[in-house]
Amino acid sequence: MQGVVDLSLVMTDNMPAHKLFQSPIILPARSHEQTKAFGLGLPEDRMTFATTYLGMLDHVGTHVDALYHTNPSGTSVDEMTLDMFFGKAVCFDLTHIPDLGVIDVEDFEAAEEKCGVAVDGHIVLLNTGLHERHYPNPEVVQSNPGLTAEATHWLADRGSKAHGVEGPSTDVPS
Repeated sequence: MQGVVDLSLVMTDNMPAHKLFQSPIILPARSHEQTKAFGLGLPEDRMTFATTYLGMLDHVGTHVDALYHTNPSGTSVDEMTLDMFFGKAVCFDLTHIPDLGVIDVEDFEAAEEKCGVAVDGHIVLLNTGLHERHYPNPEVVQSNPGLTAEATHWLADRGSKAHGVEGPSTDVPS
């Protein structure tokens, strides 16, 4: 299948966030009813508007871990090139890995064989089933499986420029 697949979560007020991060705050700021009093537009054609307050961290919901996130000398997300986020991708079915489980090289090798696509430079997407099992409950940010260091190196050794997961992270929440 070719094309663009959008993996974004819908941002919602107070959606689950890791215990170290504030959940998003989404509030009505001004309504059409409130802005009538501003007298905008022409007397015969008044204009009103509605606005919403959005307050959130850059590390909640669908996000990218910029290289700066864990390395003070790393690149911030606005300095990372777009080609880091686009390209051929493969999705590994890891739904058999339990909550708080460990994803190791053997899991990747089995998933690669099962789907019939070698990593070979692909972006690797991991379906752990976490989102389906838990979203929108707080367990979704407290139960994700994590990659071993060896599994992370295995991806890098095969030229994968990025990996993603439907959960909050590929790090064990602890």
